[in-house]
Amino acid sequence: LQKTYTADFLTKRQVKNNGEIAQVYVKDSHKGIIDKQTWNAVQEEFDRREKFMQRHGTDRYSYGADCMPFC
Repeated sequence: LQKTYTADFLTKRQVKNNGEIAQVYVKDSHKGIIDKQTWNAVQEEFDRREKFMQRHGTDRYSYGADCMPFC
């Protein structure tokens, strides 16, 4: 995927490609670090935890000692 291109080779000025040059997206060009089944399972777990935190009014950065009135 060519997100930028060199507009002027003398100044080496990079410009964002908004369709001026063809962009090619290659899918499954190399073996992933983890398989797709594991990736999808982890993404579902992230979504499940996010929904839990929204329902219970907490966030992932809350810490037990922060909630105590006397520390």
